[in-house]
Amino acid sequence: MYRQSAAFSTLLKFDFQVGVSFVVLVLEQGVNLTTLEIVTLSVGLPFSFLWLILGWITMRKEIKPLMWIFIVLGLVGPAYVIYKIVMLFENLKEEQSEKLLIYAVIVAGALELLVHVILLIQAVVVYRNFKKGLKERAFDPTEQTSLLVAAGRR
Repeated sequence: MYRQSAAFSTLLKFDFQVGVSFVVLVLEQGVNLTTLEIVTLSVGLPFSFLWLILGWITMRKEIKPLMWIFIVLGLVGPAYVIYKIVMLFENLKEEQSEKLLIYAVIVAGALELLVHVILLIQAVVVYRNFKKGLKERAFDPTEQTSLLVAAGRR
């Protein structure tokens, strides 16, 4: 159970980092951003950060309704990535000078989608382990076998 929770936590952070890298690569494309894309990126980064916090709190506190909210909101996240990849494929023949950057954005987007799907699958696995005692054994400082006691954080 702990390994699954640790994997979820790691994937959560990795998903956020890959998402930020994708946004940086999109912004490196320069002035070709539409108003819709600027608004989407302005809202998307804070949304991703809040989604990261929601996932961590949900896993740590084992709150089942919040995990469902986390999963549903997680289905919204890849929408911009898919949109951007489709738009780049459509414009690939026109853009001759920035092909390397376009390929980098496509690879980063594909990695973002892959990590995101694995994260959502792992969220379901972690959800199934809720209320089986991990929270009490791992994070209760009064428990002698607690991870916090073992780490010296008592």
